[in-house]
Amino acid sequence: MRNLWVYVVCNFLVGVSLGLPLFLFMRERQLEQQAETLGY
Repeated sequence: MRNLWVYVVCNFLVGVSLGLPLFLFMRERQLEQQAETLGY
């Protein structure tokens, strides 16, 4: 996944309360984009 370092930095600076939801949100966006490209 691109820009993985952003999630790691967020975890160190703010904590899991920001880092984990941000990671999951960006992962979901990427999965939706892949689904659109594949035509699902």
